[in-house]
Amino acid sequence: MVTEPDEGWQTKQAIVSKISGIPEKALKEAPGTGEDYMVQTAEHEAEHCNQARPESEHMETPLDKIGHEVGAQKASYVRLENAGKLDVLGVVKTAEAAAGVDGIIHATNVALDPDGKVSARDYQQMRGVQGSIYLGLADAGHVSSEADLTNLRQGDPHLYNNLLKSMVKDGVYDGVPAQKAKIEEYVTAREALMTPAPASDSKPSPVTPKVETAPAN
Repeated sequence: MVTEPDEGWQTKQAIVSKISGIPEKALKEAPGTGEDYMVQTAEHEAEHCNQARPESEHMETPLDKIGHEVGAQKASYVRLENAGKLDVLGVVKTAEAAAGVDGIIHATNVALDPDGKVSARDYQQMRGVQGSIYLGLADAGHVSSEADLTNLRQGDPHLYNNLLKSMVKDGVYDGVPAQKAKIEEYVTAREALMTPAPASDSKPSPVTPKVETAPAN
């Protein structure tokens, strides 16, 4: 039996958008073919079938889930490497970094320790980065709810990038240096995948209050 990919996972642009969380309209043309990305996605999902999982998904912790995603993604990396699709692999890894603090469970790039394992510290750090981004934007009056944050990120992704870059430049995150570094990596990955910002989106944001600490959830 042949299973067709779900709608929304049938072109390379759609797949990069799904992985990164960046709307298709804002993405550069990705290298490779749609089939390259569908093979990577299929390999990832197939690897889940080889993993030992509890009877109920509710029995898994968030850290367990991240570990499963990391394992599945590493299997897909091998498939791309063996096929010589290094340009596609580079885009997939960048897309993961671009999604790293948005969809934590699928943060298969930023969650990796040098030994290839995911620790509780990785998870807590990502939760802290999420909180810092929200607090910075909220303190500046750009958002007032998680829904606002999602709408900004999805509705005006270039402006979202520029706001975060301006806050980093203004020292908003200097009090949380580890999170500041992750935010810079996150924005850099997003920009690597995206078309240049329209001129109207390139204006800097106002100076915002500094974030000294951020909640872990």
